Amino acid sequence: MNQWIDVSKELPPMGRPVLAVAKRYGGRDHWLCAALRRGNAEDWIWAVSNGELNDSSNFDDEGEYNITHWMLLPELPKRSEA
Repeated sequence: MNQWIDVSKELPPMGRPVLAVAKRYGGRDHWLCAALRRGNAEDWIWAVSNGELNDSSNFDDEGEYNITHWMLLPELPKRSEA
């Protein structure tokens, strides 16, 4: 089952980290990243993670990211105390 969602069809919830596919501007390379949307419904940007996903300060929104597709991240595994 393909869970990738095209950004032209639907955008992820604001501020929720997602797995994203980005395409370099002017290139054919694609790469995976953790990303989130910041802003409001009219004016928003993509921010790419450079650290832990549970800390929004770890998301870099200074670059220009050509995000093409996204999917929700699964729940993180529970840490066992064995």
